[in-house]
Amino acid sequence: MNTLDWQRTSLVLVGDFNPKIYHPAWFAAQELISSSEAEAATVEVLNHDVCIIKTAWLRLEVFRERFLAMPLENGRDEEVRDLAVGAFRILKHTPVRMLGINTSAGWHFPDEATWHAVGHQLVPKETLWDAVLDSPGMEELAVAGKRTDGHEGRVRVSLRPVFKDGRYGVEVQVNDHFQVDQPQAVGGLSAPWRFWVRPGTGHWRRPARYLRNSWSFPGDEPGSERDDGSPGSGLRTERDRLGP
Repeated sequence: MNTLDWQRTSLVLVGDFNPKIYHPAWFAAQELISSSEAEAATVEVLNHDVCIIKTAWLRLEVFRERFLAMPLENGRDEEVRDLAVGAFRILKHTPVRMLGINTSAGWHFPDEATWHAVGHQLVPKETLWDAVLDSPGMEELAVAGKRTDGHEGRVRVSLRPVFKDGRYGVEVQVNDHFQVDQPQAVGGLSAPWRFWVRPGTGHWRRPARYLRNSWSFPGDEPGSERDDGSPGSGLRTERDRLGP
């Protein structure tokens, strides 16, 4: 069985921001975090150009042209969402040019053979790469496509293999990118907020469903041999490049 180890969704905005506003005490005053969370928060940097703060579950980075809110623990996505939505309902005149909802996740597979089968499916070796490279293996894959919801922007899915703690897996990132034709107040960006306010919606569902249910392929079962009689190399990590 393919197993989801972790999953986190962060928010990135590109626009014009005032970093000094985003002090933990301000969030507490707006009742977006508790007073105890504000007191325990770490303020790494706070000036006119940059604000970086951390709580037990949140990392916030605000520059003059970029806002990033990301969870530090699994299961905190909705709290990050609520904090960001709440903050920009108050700061609704903040001009924004781009918005990204980024979901990252880590999966592991039951064995190395399944791991390689994933690589063969995503980056077929026989049709191209065997003729180009000796023992080719996928190190990173990124695919972008158009939005299908009528909004400007794109969806980008990237995937890279990992080998950690004796387990074979992949890390996946899905970037839902919303492009704004003309800078507008963040309060007017209703569609992206609705997109994120409904948990479990969005383009993340498709690759997540595929990762959870697929990658046991007809004719390419775990442990099956390549045409040359060898298992082949489907995915490759730093461990493969450096040797056993």
